[in-house]
Amino acid sequence: MKNKENNEVTEPSDQQVYSLQRDWGPIVNVKPVISPDSRYIVIASGTTVKILSTESGSLIEEHLHHQHKVIGVQPANEDEEYVSCDENGCVCFWKFQSKENATKYDLKENYVEGKVQVFHYNRIRKELCLMVVKGQSSTSLLTFLPPYGTTEPSIIYDKIALEPNKMAVSACGNHLAYTTHITNKGVNLLKIVPSNRTKHPLPHYTKHPISCLTFHPQNEVLATGHINGQVLLWYEFTTTTPTKMKLHWHHTYLPDLAFSSLGSYLYTGGEESVLVIWELVADNVCFVPRLGMPIKFVTADTKNSIVAVCQLDNAITIVKPSTSRVERVIQGFAMNVDNPIPMPAGIQYDSRTRTVVTNGRTGHVQFYDIHHNKQLYHLDITMSNYLREVGKEKVYNTEVQLIAVSPSGLRMATIESRDDGVTSLELRIKFWSYITKDQEWCLNTSIDMPHQKAVTGVIFQPTSDETSSCVTGSEDGKFKIWEEIDNSDLYGTKSVWTCSRMGFYRNLPVGTINFSPDASLIAASFEGILTFWEPSSCQLKGTLSQPYLSEKILQVEFGRGEGCRSLVVCRSENWLYVWDLLTCSLSWRVSVHSAYLAADPLSPYMAIFSKDCNLFIFDPRRSKLVSLQENACKAPPLAAAFIPRITKAHESTFWNTHSALLYISQDQTLHTMEVSRDIKSANERIDGEVRQLLQESEGPLPSRTPFAALLAATKISHVTEEERAQKGAASFGLQLKKSTEFIQKVLNDTRVYRLDSLAQLTAEFSQLVIPGPQTSNDQEHEDEYERRIKEKVEQKSPEKKKSPFKKKHKKDLRKVAETDFSSLMDMLSL
Repeated sequence: MKNKENNEVTEPSDQQVYSLQRDWGPIVNVKPVISPDSRYIVIASGTTVKILSTESGSLIEEHLHHQHKVIGVQPANEDEEYVSCDENGCVCFWKFQSKENATKYDLKENYVEGKVQVFHYNRIRKELCLMVVKGQSSTSLLTFLPPYGTTEPSIIYDKIALEPNKMAVSACGNHLAYTTHITNKGVNLLKIVPSNRTKHPLPHYTKHPISCLTFHPQNEVLATGHINGQVLLWYEFTTTTPTKMKLHWHHTYLPDLAFSSLGSYLYTGGEESVLVIWELVADNVCFVPRLGMPIKFVTADTKNSIVAVCQLDNAITIVKPSTSRVERVIQGFAMNVDNPIPMPAGIQYDSRTRTVVTNGRTGHVQFYDIHHNKQLYHLDITMSNYLREVGKEKVYNTEVQLIAVSPSGLRMATIESRDDGVTSLELRIKFWSYITKDQEWCLNTSIDMPHQKAVTGVIFQPTSDETSSCVTGSEDGKFKIWEEIDNSDLYGTKSVWTCSRMGFYRNLPVGTINFSPDASLIAASFEGILTFWEPSSCQLKGTLSQPYLSEKILQVEFGRGEGCRSLVVCRSENWLYVWDLLTCSLSWRVSVHSAYLAADPLSPYMAIFSKDCNLFIFDPRRSKLVSLQENACKAPPLAAAFIPRITKAHESTFWNTHSALLYISQDQTLHTMEVSRDIKSANERIDGEVRQLLQESEGPLPSRTPFAALLAATKISHVTEEERAQKGAASFGLQLKKSTEFIQKVLNDTRVYRLDSLAQLTAEFSQLVIPGPQTSNDQEHEDEYERRIKEKVEQKSPEKKKSPFKKKHKKDLRKVAETDFSSLMDMLSL
C-alpha cells in the first residue's frame, strides 16, 4: 500500500493481528456418527471433532486432536470410544466425556505417501482402511492391522478412485466393498481372511454407475445407489450370479443410503430434499418431504429412534422415523451452494437482536449470533421451492441479492432476482416489518420490477424514526427514494411502501449509494463520479471527480468521529482515496488492489482487504496506516463489516476496542480479526509491578494502600498463638495469619494477569480476613476451646500478665477492617 502523493511506504504495527473463526464451520462435510444412547451426534468440522446434543443442538464437547482436516470419524467399540483420521494420515483413538489423552498413530511418517481421502474402520478386525491419493490419477487403498504404525500395510488395489460413501465394510467384518475408477459400473468385493486376501469382482449388472453403497447390519446383503436414482439390493453377492432387487423413486443422483439397526428399513435421500423410508419386509414406502435442501448424508442410530440427515446448507435435520416427522434442526452458519457469488448481500447488522444478517440457504436470509455462535432463525424471502439441475440442464433459482436493515431493527428491505439469460429478468423488492407482539417478520409490500435493470444498492436512512426512508440504486441509471405511508381503511391500520422521489445523472448507471451519518446527504456514484443529493427534495448538491480516478467506484463510506465527519472514502478496483467535503478537494489517494472496504460505525477507523489477502487499518484523516497484517486470511473475503461488541475483548487495541472486524471467507465461514499483544513485554511490565508491590509491602516505608498496610501491620505485630489466646482473639489472629500467607503466596507464585476474577479473589480474601457468621453451637465450641487454652496457659505461667496490643497496631487493624479494598482492586487491574 503505497502513498502516491508523498511516495512514503507505511510501516506495519508492532501488534499481531490474527483471524479467529466465530462459527462451527462446515458440519456436513463428513458423514456423522450417532452415539449408542442416541443422545449425541459426533461430527467432523475442519481440524476438530465436535459432539452435539440431538435434543437441543448445543455443543457438548470439542476434541482438538488433529492438526489437519479431519476426513472421517467412526465408532471404535461399544464403550463410546471413537476413531478419527485426518488427511495427513494421523489416526486418533479417544473417548467421549473422558479426561484420558487420545492415542495417536502417525501413519504419514513411514507408510502414507499422499493425501488421505477416505477413511474406514473395521471394528471386528480392528483394521484401518485408508484411500490415499499420490497424484492426479494414482490412488491406492491401504489397510493396517494393529499394532498400527509398526506393521507394513496391505495394498488392496492400485489406481482406484474412492469417494465418500463408495467404500463399506460388512457388519461381520469379512467383506470390503468399493468401486473402481476404470468402469465405475461394478462393485468389487473382497473376502478378508487372516492370511490372504482374494478379490471377487462382480459382473456389471447395471448400466448406471454406482454413487454410494452400504452393507446390511445383520445379513449378507449389499445395497448400492446409482446416478439414475435407483437402489439395488444384492443378495448372495459372493457368488457369480447374485440375486438383486430394484427400488426406484429418486429421479437423479443418489448421494447416500443407510440401513436401520435391524435392517428392516432402508433410508435414502438425494436431490429432491426428501427422505425416503423403505419398509423392506412390508414392501412399503413413506416419505419425509420438504426438508429444504438436497441431502448429502444419511445416518441411522442403533435404537431406530432417530435418523440424522445432513443437507447442503450446513444443517443436520433430526428425523423420527416412527412418525416420519422432523424433530429438530441443528443449523450451522448456513451456506449458499448455487450462487456464483455465495454472499452477494454482504454483512448487515441488526441492532435489535445484535446479530449479523446475511444470505443463508438459497432464497433465504439468516440471522446469526456471532457472540454465541448460533443461528437465531432464517427467513424465507423468495417463498419458492429449491430446484436442482435436471440432467445437464441448469436450473436457475431466485436469489436474494441485497439486504438492508433499518437502524431500529424493525424494518428490512430485500432485493431478489432471477436471470437465466433466456427469459425476461425477474426483479422484486420486498419491505418487511417486524411485529413485536408476534415476534416475527411479516411481508409489508412486494413490488415487481422496481427498476428496469439489476439493483446495485439498497440502504435505509440512519434515523431513529421507525418510518425512515429507503434508497435503491440500479444499473438503469436511476436511484429511487421509498417511503412508508399510511394506508389504513375501515378494516384496520396498515401501511405500504411507495416510491416518492427519483434521481439520475447523465444517464449513467448507479454504482453504489450511501447515507451520511446525520442523514442529511445521499452519496451516489455514477461510474467514477461521486454525486451528493439532498434526501428531502432529491436535489443535486455537488459532484466530485478527477481525470486520473476514472475507475468505477465500488464502495463509498462517510467518515465518523471527531475530525472525520467531512471526509468521504471511496474504493475502486485499484485505488483508495478520500475527499474532503469542506474544501471539495482530494485529501489523499493510495494505490491498492482491494477486495473489500469496511467502516467502523463507532470509531473513525476503517479496514480494507487487498486481493493479496493483506489487511490495512487506517484513519481517513491521514494516509499513514494504523495497522498492517500481511496474509491476514487465506483468500480475499466475500464480505466484511465492523460489528459492535457486547463485551470488551480479551485483547484489543484502539482501533477494535468498540467493534470487531468480521469477514466471511471463501469457504463461507465467519471470522473476526483479533489482536494479540507482545507477551514478553507484557510479562516484563507485570513483573515490574509485582516487584514494586512486594517492596512496598516488605519495606519499612509507610503503607500507601490498605493492602500494604495489612502486610506491614501483621509482620510487625506478629505474636504467638498463646498470646492471642490470652487476649481472647485467637480466632481473629488465626484468620489474620492465614490471610497474610494467602496474600504472600498470591504475589510470589502467580502473575497478576493470570489470577482468577476479582469477584472470586475478593470473596476468598474476605472470608479469610472476616470471620463468617456463627451459630449457637459454634459459639459454644469456640468458648469451650478458648476456656481450655486459657486453663493451659494459666497452668504453665500463672504469674504471667497479658500484654495488650500496641495502639498503633490496633489502629492499623481497624483501618483494614473498615476499608473496602478499592485501592487493591485498582492495583490488581494494573
